[in-house]
Amino acid sequence: MENKSTRYIEVLWVDDEVQLHVPYKNLAKLNGINLVPFECWADAEKELLNDYNRWEAIILDGKCKLTKHETANSVSFLSQVLADIARHASEKGRTVPWFILSAGGSECGPLNDLINKERMQWDAGWTEKTHKKYYSKATDRGELFNRVKLIASISDEVRIRTSLHADVFRAINSLEGIDKQAAQEDLTNILAALHFREKHKDFKPLYFYTRLRQILEHLFRAAIHAGLIPDKCQEKGKINLNQCSLYLAGKPAEIAQVRYGSKNDRLATPIIENGIKNILELGNIHSHTVDITDAEKEIIEDQFRTGKSHYVLFGLCMILCDIILWLKETIEKYEHNKDDFKTCTYLNPAQYEGKEVILQLDDKNNVFYGDCSVLCNKHLCESLKNKKVILKNVVINKSDKCDYLYFAKEFIEPEN
Repeated sequence: MENKSTRYIEVLWVDDEVQLHVPYKNLAKLNGINLVPFECWADAEKELLNDYNRWEAIILDGKCKLTKHETANSVSFLSQVLADIARHASEKGRTVPWFILSAGGSECGPLNDLINKERMQWDAGWTEKTHKKYYSKATDRGELFNRVKLIASISDEVRIRTSLHADVFRAINSLEGIDKQAAQEDLTNILAALHFREKHKDFKPLYFYTRLRQILEHLFRAAIHAGLIPDKCQEKGKINLNQCSLYLAGKPAEIAQVRYGSKNDRLATPIIENGIKNILELGNIHSHTVDITDAEKEIIEDQFRTGKSHYVLFGLCMILCDIILWLKETIEKYEHNKDDFKTCTYLNPAQYEGKEVILQLDDKNNVFYGDCSVLCNKHLCESLKNKKVILKNVVINKSDKCDYLYFAKEFIEPEN
């Protein structure tokens, strides 16, 4: 006897094999699913829109009918239905996760081409495990019902990834050379606490500032993989976040000894630059993706004892979403036409160290030689023009007030 207090997952099912409706419904019931069958998409779509919030998943036959009087066809059916589902999701502000259940045979060939990438937002685990985008009626029914239950149990997270911030998660999915799942999970955990705070009362924002920093590491790794950031900004696979951020901002990355283009050239806008800087500073516990210790948690708590740090965290998270979208677009532009971008300038202050030179004076009264400015008292500038000296203590110039790549802190006169 059915327990009326049992909470069943509501699933809309479209399949024109009517003889399967009852046995499949019964099997689904045993798995905690209320499977509501329809013979064609027209009837199912009407019920979907009649009570959109009721439905937690949609199961589609691989080859079915749009209306009762049509012939089943996988190409026309899936193309139309998936487009309709996407349109309704956009209008309603929520995607109902959908799955394909195929009878197999000849229809399996084109299925992978017909099924779009959107389902990877909630069902990537199945594809990674089986290399299929659909489920087989013969062998995968139990697996499908288990996946439906799993996705329904994390419906808030699915909504975040497929509706509220779908563009951000699509952007992460497009990046190469990174652990996409880890980046998405960290971002989802923060966004879930932001959008559904009643369900995440135990969420402690103080511990998640480092997660923002870790997501940045994934983004910088993708930029290095694409060639947008030079490989010198990492060492033995470890990303130097500070050097990456300086490079994107068009500033000299002193440790990596690189910069983007020349003076006034930059990849990141000032807003993106400042967002990255704030995330790095507030998450400055570790430079790499590792968990923080209890002692380090205390350090963060001491910094944010006001109890309002969740607003800071959520604000930075929104900025991070913009950074993700900006990076995706920038990488795409770079891969499309590298000629539109400045090349990496490799910095080598050692080339001037100990070098005997004849000093010059520029129109701003700066003493220099080549790409190297020389420190001196202003009243001595004129007297140093055309003077032969040996440059000492030459470093990379990090000041925005000077146009030169290098800076000689000292100079001496040759003995002869």
